[in-house]
Amino acid sequence: MEKLSVDGRRSVQRLAEDLDVSESTVRRRLRSLTDAGALRLRCEVARGLTEWHVLEWFFLRVPPAHIDEAGQVLSGIPELRAVLSTTGPANVIVAAWLRTVADGQRLERRLTQLLPWMEVIDRSVVLRPVKLVGRLLDARGLAVGTVPLRGDGGRHGW
Repeated sequence: MEKLSVDGRRSVQRLAEDLDVSESTVRRRLRSLTDAGALRLRCEVARGLTEWHVLEWFFLRVPPAHIDEAGQVLSGIPELRAVLSTTGPANVIVAAWLRTVADGQRLERRLTQLLPWMEVIDRSVVLRPVKLVGRLLDARGLAVGTVPLRGDGGRHGW
C-alpha cells in the first residue's frame, strides 16, 4: 500500500514492475485488499480551491446507547468530512468543512437539535493544515509531498 499511497494512479503494470511480481498477482492482491475493506480509494480536493475554506473539529459526548443512531444522523450531514467513534470524554469526533467560522456555530446548533442527548464538549478550528491523507500541504493547501502510508505492515511493499 505504501507505493499506492505515494501515487494512487499508478498502473497495475507499473506496480508489478516496482514489486517484481506479475500483473495478475497485483490484480489479485488489489481485489483481495478492496474486497476485505483494507484498501479504499479516496480523492481529496484542496479546500482553498473550494468555497469550504474553514476546517473545524467538533468533540462530542454521545451516550453509548445512542452511538449507532448518532453515526447514522451525522453521516447524512454533507459538510461533515469525517465521523469518528473513539474513547474518552469526547467519544465521537467530527470534522467539518465550512464556508465561514460563523457556520461552525450554526452547525453546532443544528447538531444539538438533531441529537438532543448529545453534548458538544469542544470545538477546534484548524488554521493551516500541514498534512491530509498522507499528503504534505503548502500554505495554499496544495500537495507538495507525501508521507507514505503503511497499512499492511509493509508485507507486500504496496
